[in-house]
Amino acid sequence: MKKGFDKKNTVSTSSIQVPVEIFGTELSPAEALVKYLKDYEHLTYSEIGKLLNRDQRGIWGAYDRATKKQTSSFQVHPSELLIPIEIFQDRDYPILEKLVVYLKDNQKLSVKQICEMLDKSKSTIWTVYKRARRKGNEE
Repeated sequence: MKKGFDKKNTVSTSSIQVPVEIFGTELSPAEALVKYLKDYEHLTYSEIGKLLNRDQRGIWGAYDRATKKQTSSFQVHPSELLIPIEIFQDRDYPILEKLVVYLKDNQKLSVKQICEMLDKSKSTIWTVYKRARRKGNEE
């Protein structure tokens, strides 16, 4: 049985976790996530779309942009911090917002630690976090 799928061959989110290091590259968070799922989890565009609750055409576009920006594969090493794939299923939030909120609220990391992991500036991380929190309070 293919990893990440249940007996009915439908996408199962419980077994897929993504190393946080993939988000610290020159790729956008969406591009990095799709490239990882396609190259390392060997999922199809349709499967990735179902997993992330997004259209497979957008998934194809993200993968196409990712392969143009980064022709080589990720150097994936065993990671101390794995991100559960299901946090990215809510389409009301961009992938970076969901990632930052997860790292700050669930993993209790500081803004400085998140900046270093994701190779982003402190102002970017802080802005993304505040925007996501504000969206959460409006709902």
